[in-house]
Amino acid sequence: MSRVPVSCAWRGLVAAGDRPVRWDSGKGSSSFLSAILAAHVTELLTQSHCRPRDTVVLAIPDALDEFGQDALLRDLRKAGFGNIQLLWRPVAAALSWLSAVDQNNAFAPDMDVKEHILVVCLGPDGVEMTPFRLHREQCENGLFVIPVRDRPREIIPLTGFDWAANIFQSAMPGLEIGAFWQVFMNFPHIWESMAQRPLSEKKIWSRQDQWRFWHPGEMMGYHVPTTSARPNHRLRKLLGKSCHILNAKSIGPAVSSQDDLSNLFKDRLQAIPGSRLRGVIISGPLCPQKLPGWIFSADQELREAGIKKPSQASPQIDSVWLAHDQNIWGHGCAEYALRLDRGEPTYVDTLPNLSMLVERRGEHFWLDLVKAATCKGGVPYKPESICGKFAIKAGGKRLQVYLRKDQLDGGRELEWENGGEQEPFPGIDQKITLSGSYDSAITLYREKYKEEDHDGEVLNYIRKLSDHLFGNPFRRVEFSFPSVAHKDISLDLNLEIRPASGLARIELYPSNVGDRNFLRGGRILMDYATMRITDPPPSPKLGWPPLKLIKVDPDASFLNYGKIQIQQYLNTPVCREDLFGDRIFSVEFEGAVDEVKKILTEQRIIFVNGERIILSPPIDQDGCAGNAIGSVTIDRVATKVENDYHNIPIHYERKFLSRMSWLFAKTPDNLKRGIRQYLSSERGDGRDWLYMVDAAARSFTSTEEFEFLYAAILKKINTNHGTPFPINSSRALLRLLTLRKNSPLAMKRKEAKVFTEKTVEIMEQESKKFSNNQKKYPKFFQAALLFLYLLRFRMVDQSFLDGDNPEDRNLFNRAIKCLRTGQCFFSQQNIAGDTAEKIVTAIELFIYYEGSDLPADFYELTSDEEEEEEEEEDDDDDDKGD
Repeated sequence: MSRVPVSCAWRGLVAAGDRPVRWDSGKGSSSFLSAILAAHVTELLTQSHCRPRDTVVLAIPDALDEFGQDALLRDLRKAGFGNIQLLWRPVAAALSWLSAVDQNNAFAPDMDVKEHILVVCLGPDGVEMTPFRLHREQCENGLFVIPVRDRPREIIPLTGFDWAANIFQSAMPGLEIGAFWQVFMNFPHIWESMAQRPLSEKKIWSRQDQWRFWHPGEMMGYHVPTTSARPNHRLRKLLGKSCHILNAKSIGPAVSSQDDLSNLFKDRLQAIPGSRLRGVIISGPLCPQKLPGWIFSADQELREAGIKKPSQASPQIDSVWLAHDQNIWGHGCAEYALRLDRGEPTYVDTLPNLSMLVERRGEHFWLDLVKAATCKGGVPYKPESICGKFAIKAGGKRLQVYLRKDQLDGGRELEWENGGEQEPFPGIDQKITLSGSYDSAITLYREKYKEEDHDGEVLNYIRKLSDHLFGNPFRRVEFSFPSVAHKDISLDLNLEIRPASGLARIELYPSNVGDRNFLRGGRILMDYATMRITDPPPSPKLGWPPLKLIKVDPDASFLNYGKIQIQQYLNTPVCREDLFGDRIFSVEFEGAVDEVKKILTEQRIIFVNGERIILSPPIDQDGCAGNAIGSVTIDRVATKVENDYHNIPIHYERKFLSRMSWLFAKTPDNLKRGIRQYLSSERGDGRDWLYMVDAAARSFTSTEEFEFLYAAILKKINTNHGTPFPINSSRALLRLLTLRKNSPLAMKRKEAKVFTEKTVEIMEQESKKFSNNQKKYPKFFQAALLFLYLLRFRMVDQSFLDGDNPEDRNLFNRAIKCLRTGQCFFSQQNIAGDTAEKIVTAIELFIYYEGSDLPADFYELTSDEEEEEEEEEDDDDDDKGD
């Protein structure tokens, strides 16, 4: 269609979000919606004798995205009007109302008293209901009460043009398409009925090759409250031929406009709990002249919120103002410009959430670019520079980055195109809905469906459905540099945002002043023209495995099956009196300690309705249980352990330390000091050292403790006659590296290399034992798992075990050889299905910085039924570690 309804163009620009949308006029001609609206605004400004150099404030919809703002301002500049500022329509209405009431006497003087107003905007392009918190600000010109704008949560799926189409379609059913379009575009009577204004004179219209008078009389007014303001299917189908974003179907069952508006109004009245409502402002071209039914229906809610007076024709405190005969948006824009010129407060705006993906130590995380929650309206927000978080690699000229930005529930007005039909992929709809976000939905696809989705149909379906449900906040955009980087260059970032003024200005520049010649005197700004919608970035390819944290029983079932034993320990002292009154070590106490250790370590199996269920451990690596009550119980045990240690006899000390170190990070500090003394060979024998290295790995949590333990293990290796690890040492290293995030940061390169060498020696020894008669190789997989987690030292030194690093090349080649020998053997013998082969392949991928996940059953292949790895059960156990 060549004619563009202005209200529909506004709606399309809002619904498009940050996507450029065109209006197709036919015959190969199309224009951006922003350009169409800029032409309309330019025409109005010209008719008003406005000159290009004049300052103009333009009221815009409350949900217009920064992308749409930017496009509109850019097209207005092209038309010659470069001094235009934008202002949210509801803010304009609020400023108009606030400027008319007595601010010194009307509002509470106490700054802590919560007060707010509610602005309703009824326009052909949409309905907005916006609550504003009120903020008091003192300046040289006196006290100003100004509105605080929150970013809208959604685009309300009601529009004036849909409402109008539904009205005359209900009043005059059966209109042919040409007559339908004539009524919509040419006749003002529907709009006048909606605003309760006197109807215009009769119009002549052509219908079915006949000229007739059009004068609907009172029947239009009858249909206003009873018809829906939701998308009119016939109108949207017409509009959709020229602008796809407007091709929406109605949502759910037909609901009258009165019911929809009433529900919305009541919801917004409750939007700011604990605050007094000081006024309701009804504004816009469709503002009625009399109080409508949807406001009458909320009479009780209005009174409870603080509205005491009936509707008023002028702005007054504690009343509803029907601003039907006043250009309230225009007056608010003028007030805004006047205050800016005087340096007076205007309003407070909530800043958008904007974050950028950065990589640190091989892990992705989102860095917030906007540090503050709010800023002053009309004033630029400039946070401190973000230094050294970005870089362009040598040889690069473009830098691609991922952005994550706020999303409105904007797609909700567009009915899911598959609605009502059979699911093309049964079960997926429910899983995507339960995933809760676009990010989680795409992660679900990658984990469950990607491998079998050869033609991409499942991915496209999940993208559309999750975008409809949650919105897609992910974008990919580029920075283009004037020349190729001759080396890796660290970059800093500057950002500037001005409310309602378009896109954030994001600039990169070299951190080092000496590198800035690379820019050739230019400025490197984010090129929004390159911005594209994208999926969330996949997890980075890793050169080391992720942590394997302990997942606890969320129900803390140990409180049931271990309640008596725990209480017995809490009530049992270390010593008791014998028949002669002497204090002796209590056998009952030793038994109680054994029971507590058993509860903390034993794998529990229960049967529920005949189903065998293996319970998760009672506490995690931090000593925390699955719920608050369980954690309090563990804290009580730890407190008694701390006190008991002072009275433990020497002969029982090592066993007590070993057992109670199963409290993991809740192990008391005085026990950890005792463990360190054993590892320092200040007491005990070689067997004691082996037990204590296990205890240390469970309980140590600080960098200084990690450093101590690594040094102790290295010393043991150097005095162990060149043989590989005792199993206790390798198990201790593995526990630290799998459970403690910062454990690699305490390791020295020499230690990392020696530990890896000894691990590879075990792999080499075990690979020589491969035979057709053996079906399990736990020691090989134990060593392979430790080798894999020693790669976490790459967090400190990314060149560690790099094939191109001469220092580690020999060790690198030996490890690869062992893994490929294992891969070949396990594949030929079909050992453990194909799991063993997948494990070896996964480890090799991590070595080459191509890792992602490990097979879930890796740990099953490290278990050894013949050699129990549990700590000692009594003092007579043989040394299993040597």
